[in-house]
Amino acid sequence: MVGFRLTACLSVSQVLPVHSSLAVRSPRTTNLAVMLALCFCCCCYISAGVLGMLTFSSHAIQPNILRSYGNVVLVDVARVSIALAVSSLYPLLVFTARGALMIMLQRAKLPAWLTPSRVFFALTVLLLVLTYLVATTCQD
Repeated sequence: MVGFRLTACLSVSQVLPVHSSLAVRSPRTTNLAVMLALCFCCCCYISAGVLGMLTFSSHAIQPNILRSYGNVVLVDVARVSIALAVSSLYPLLVFTARGALMIMLQRAKLPAWLTPSRVFFALTVLLLVLTYLVATTCQD
C-alpha cells in the first residue's frame, strides 16, 4: 500500500512533462502513455517477484531478496547497481518534488520577507531532512 501511494505521489509530478512531450497532446494520449508506462513497470515487478519465488521457496525469502543469495559476485554487482540507481534517481525526485511544491506555494499568499529563493532553500532542506529521517528510522 505504501509503495502504491509513493508511486502515485511521484507519478503525479511527471504527468505534465509527459503530456508536454507528446506529439499529439490530448487527455486520451496522455492517459494511454501513463497507462502503458505503469503496465510496463507492473510487469517488471511481477516478473521479478515470480522469479524470486521460483528461485527460493516461499519460506526462505528474506525481506531483502539480495540477502537470500549469499556472497556471490553477481549479487555484489546488483547491490552496487541498485546503489547507483538510487543515488542518481534521488536528485531527480527531489528536483521534481521541490518544483511541484514551489508551484503550489506560488498560488498561496506568502509574506513579503519570504522570497522565492528562501522558499526554494527551505523546501530543499525540508525534503533532505525528511528523507534522512525516513532512511534512518526504517529497518528494511
